[in-house]
Amino acid sequence: MELANQGEAAKQPVDVIKDPYVLEFLDLPESPRLVESELESALISRLQDFLLELGSGFAFIGSWNR
Repeated sequence: MELANQGEAAKQPVDVIKDPYVLEFLDLPESPRLVESELESALISRLQDFLLELGSGFAFIGSWNR
């Protein structure tokens, strides 16, 4: 935010990313390049599983990309 307020452009990706995300629970293969659609599919799958485990009163209606 400080860079934006000063009018400076981010020169490296590390200047933009605040905190790394640990997504080991998604069981995605390690890769230097992660496709957004693969990440989205893995997250939706885990979310669906989690909601189903909660039992009655919770529902996973669906996803627009499936």
